[in-house]
Amino acid sequence: MGRMNRLARYLNRHISGNVYSAERVLSAFSTDKSILEIQPKLVAVPNTTSDVRKLARFSFELAEKGISLGLTVRGKGTDKTGAAIGNGVIVSFKEEMNKILEIDPRQKLVRVQTGVSLRELNNALSLHGLTIPIAATDRTIGGLIGNNYFGPMSYKYGGILDYVQQAEVVLSNGEVLQTTKLTKRMLKHKQAADNFEGQIYRDVANLLEREQTAIDELRTVGELDNSGYKNIVKVSQNGIFNILPLFFGAQGTLGIVTEVILEAEFFEELPLFLAAEFPDFETASKVMMEASLLQPALMDIYELELMKEAENSGKKVAFFDEHLPSGLLLLVGFDDHRRRARQKKIHRLVRLFDENISYSVSNDDNYEDFLEIKEILSAYLNDTSGGARVPFLDDVLVRQEYLGEFFKGLSELERQFGLKLPVYGSVLSNVYSVRPELNLKKQSDRVLLFKLLKRYSAMVERLQGSITGGSPEGRVKAIVVEAEQDVKMAEINAEIKAIFDPQNIFNPGVKTAVQLSDVVSQLRHDYDDGIIE
Repeated sequence: MGRMNRLARYLNRHISGNVYSAERVLSAFSTDKSILEIQPKLVAVPNTTSDVRKLARFSFELAEKGISLGLTVRGKGTDKTGAAIGNGVIVSFKEEMNKILEIDPRQKLVRVQTGVSLRELNNALSLHGLTIPIAATDRTIGGLIGNNYFGPMSYKYGGILDYVQQAEVVLSNGEVLQTTKLTKRMLKHKQAADNFEGQIYRDVANLLEREQTAIDELRTVGELDNSGYKNIVKVSQNGIFNILPLFFGAQGTLGIVTEVILEAEFFEELPLFLAAEFPDFETASKVMMEASLLQPALMDIYELELMKEAENSGKKVAFFDEHLPSGLLLLVGFDDHRRRARQKKIHRLVRLFDENISYSVSNDDNYEDFLEIKEILSAYLNDTSGGARVPFLDDVLVRQEYLGEFFKGLSELERQFGLKLPVYGSVLSNVYSVRPELNLKKQSDRVLLFKLLKRYSAMVERLQGSITGGSPEGRVKAIVVEAEQDVKMAEINAEIKAIFDPQNIFNPGVKTAVQLSDVVSQLRHDYDDGIIE
């Protein structure tokens, strides 16, 4: 019997869930939605927080003896940066740790295990007229927290951090931390505790005091950037100390969030949509600027090249007979409570169009056509006639004033690399993605991938943007983030990691100390991952 089989048997005697060492199970958990592949040694499916605590304590004690068996928590495996895979133990939450534990409609509060998907949660909340208004339905709550998710409607409704009120977190030594908002007096009480939680509160408070100048500089940036542990700026505000924000965007590297309490919102009306085609960015930008002032719920753009590619799969924007030769599709949605207010805003935008602009407004008869734009995007992403549209240039932040230069920069990259790089994304959250078509079986394409990542990152940085604007660095983006990172910030990130995870058992190789050679060796030789998202 192999060593891993013996470990699996030992752990199965001590937890109520299951631990697997079968090759077919390990293979099934060796990929996420990223371009990487890492086979774990074991896969654990815990039933309870107690199971998670035992797994953490076991890994921690092994690490103290010099034996590395890291823990990587995984929901549905949709991470595109390689943060849901690892060579230790995959701790899978989607099978058992996925319960809706309690709903309090009067206070609009819900308590859940973090393996529940947002779709399942919102289906349950809808029975009470409530919702969590984040457009990421298939992701688990834990995945949303780990990636500090900000969706296309975040401009109006915020991201996942705005809805989580409290969290239960398993620490690296197996202790449990219940996050809460602390006054100075309450913080001192926490710091006085002779346990790991008390040590964490002491060390984080000391770090904030000692590095106040560097951390204050982060506050002034005013832009979304999920690299490192930038939510350290939100831990101490207005006399209140709350450690909760640090776990958002941490990708499971600081602790394992097992349960959360969220505050829901009342369900809003479905948006009234306007879709219009523009021949170029300059023409569209005038409408974008005006629309931004009208507080839309969403404003998305899709290059028409993307729409034409999708037609190869039979998908087409139903309300336009024929696309322009090139340009942009702009989709704007208003969900104001009064229908008349929504209509007035649509009419205000339409008055900006000249007679050559094709547009359509949603109504009861064509509403499904507007919702199908998401399916058209899926058709584009899954048209793999020339290779796979691999996700490694997703979710970069580019502010609206630099968007024109972003398009020009992409055109230059297209010429340099001989690739098509049509853009799609959210104007309101300033987050955009491109999906080059590559064949990872070819060595030339594998080399090209890393060259393109480096050039693309440098271009975004030059435009005052962030390659980690819409999602953290994980493994893939970390190879360029670490190269560009400020030395002081790198030191602060390393210290935060050491405070929470001194034995480096939580998702090792993610976010910090990522080596290019490791990522190159982990690169898949084929991207065959079912439906590409």
